[in-house]
Amino acid sequence: MLSALLAGLLTVLAVESGPARADTWQLSGNLSVHDPTILHEGSTWWVASTGAGIPMKYSPDGRAWTQGAPIFRAELPWWRSYAPNMGANDVWAPDMHTYNGRVWMYYSVSQFGTNQSAIGLTSAPTVASGSWRDDGMVLSSAPGSQSYNAIDPDLVTDASGAPWLVFGSWFSGIYVTKIDPATMKPTGSPTRIAARSGGIEGANIVYSGGYYYLFASIDRCCQGVNSTYKIAYGRSASITGPYTDASGAAMLSGGGTVLEASHGNIIGPGGQSVVRNGSGWLIVRHYYDANNNGAPTMLISDLYFDANGWPSYTPSSGSTSSSSSTPSSSSSSSSSPPPPSSSCKVAYAVTNQWAGGFGANVTITDTGSTPINGWSLAWTFPNGQAITQIWNAADTASGSRITATNLSYDAAIPANGGSTAFGFNGTWNGANNPPTSFTLNGTTCTTA
Repeated sequence: MLSALLAGLLTVLAVESGPARADTWQLSGNLSVHDPTILHEGSTWWVASTGAGIPMKYSPDGRAWTQGAPIFRAELPWWRSYAPNMGANDVWAPDMHTYNGRVWMYYSVSQFGTNQSAIGLTSAPTVASGSWRDDGMVLSSAPGSQSYNAIDPDLVTDASGAPWLVFGSWFSGIYVTKIDPATMKPTGSPTRIAARSGGIEGANIVYSGGYYYLFASIDRCCQGVNSTYKIAYGRSASITGPYTDASGAAMLSGGGTVLEASHGNIIGPGGQSVVRNGSGWLIVRHYYDANNNGAPTMLISDLYFDANGWPSYTPSSGSTSSSSSTPSSSSSSSSSPPPPSSSCKVAYAVTNQWAGGFGANVTITDTGSTPINGWSLAWTFPNGQAITQIWNAADTASGSRITATNLSYDAAIPANGGSTAFGFNGTWNGANNPPTSFTLNGTTCTTA
């Protein structure tokens, strides 16, 4: 997604059997990627992403990745009719999806920071064939002509099997439009389904359990370790909305429950694509690696729907959409309590405050010489504050006493200064003083 750039690529992909289930897949090889979309075809996994000519990677198992050839070795002649000042062969946020026996790849070309953009389409009998056909322009936008930005496309099929296209980035938000299956291009007018003043893009929609789930990347990408990208979601009984988040807030009014934000060395996760994996789901996205100069890097995890039908990285007794009931060893669902921590430091910061509500970020640092694998952080709110929404952790409350525990993907905190972070929104009344003491796995931490 490179324009308020970013990537959405969510495909409702019916992939065949996948690798052995694990909450977060252990990846190796060439993992450099931005705005990835993933497809399992025969015995090969494919990933396409933002970059020169749409870079392609392939893998025999979804874990070990090799860089392949790009889709376009040179620009198509019509691209600069819609984005005359685009970067050289610079193609953004592809979406790869099989429909009616053919692989369709939507993509975008644009001038960074503007809505001088177009969505294009190419297709092939199979990815492995390499026989990509130019299917031309799908829709476009231009300053003064359209309020939306025609980038970040994602092909969706509704409950009846009819195709739709979701698209948009910043500007007036996210839209969905019906697709003519004969041309695979829009028919009728697009419907606006999400908007956010601080940035929303890279949307994709999947259908599960009677609901359409809208995933989107919010805040800012593409700034390396300074990126503030997050993955948020809402759902609706209709593909055209209205979409609301887990708290009931409308996504047209800036709502969206955060699924994943920065944690540990994983900075600014986004550009996500959620796809079927056998009887379950997986999510592929990029993040900026704080341990590698902020390089955009691929991350794949299993995705679940909890007992209330909301997306989660953590399997539970009421969760659905997993093909295995066995979580990874790092999952917070383990019945064994986390081991004690030798020494730790906690930084608690209120990041935003409004009448009756506030947002906060908590950073845990392992200041000891022993790595932490599984953590539980407890504190007491001094003024009766309460958490209403949390990300990168799970929480329980007993009065004002709060316990936050790791999720499956952020259980490990390296020794000697390693850290992880989580955030939450909460309520307050009268005063909002910070907690004065924190215990990590039973050990009292210093505060920063």
